[in-house]
Amino acid sequence: LARGSVVRPSAVCGPGGDPGGDLDGDPDGDRVLPLEGKGGAMLVTIDSIVRTAAEKRSLARNSGAAIVDMETLAVAEVAIAAGLPCHAVRVVSDAAGDELPPDVGRLVKPQSNARKAGAALRMLGRRPRAVFELWKLWERAVVDGRTLAAALAESISSL
Repeated sequence: LARGSVVRPSAVCGPGGDPGGDLDGDPDGDRVLPLEGKGGAMLVTIDSIVRTAAEKRSLARNSGAAIVDMETLAVAEVAIAAGLPCHAVRVVSDAAGDELPPDVGRLVKPQSNARKAGAALRMLGRRPRAVFELWKLWERAVVDGRTLAAALAESISSL
C-alpha cells in the first residue's frame, strides 16, 4: 500500500496471522478478529516498530496482512468482548519499501521526556544527518494526521 493510503481493514490478527485460513483463537495472539471495515484488508498488530523493508516483507508473508500497527488488536478484543462492533481506520505512514531510521525505536519507547531527549541527543551526536530524517518523519506525521482526521470524519458521518 502506498504511503498516505487510508485503509479500513475487515480483520485484525496477531503476528502469527492467517496465512493458511481460519485460526482457532489460541492465546498466543494468532487468532483473527473481524472488523467492520469493507476494505477486505487484513491488519496485523505487533508490539514493536517494523523498521526495515525485509521485516515488513516477512511480517506480510507470515501473517497475510497488508498493513501493520501496534494498537488495533487490543481495541478489537475489548470491543468484541463487550459485544460492540469495531471499526478501524488507519493511514499508511510508511510503505512496505520504506526504511525507518535505525534509532527511531529508541525514541518511541515508553519513557520519561528527559530520557527521550537524551536518546534524541545521543542519536544526533552519533548521526547529525538524523535531524533531517526526524524532520521528514514529523512532516509526514502531520500530513498523515490530517488524512486520518478527514477519513475518521467521513467514517463517523456514515455510521
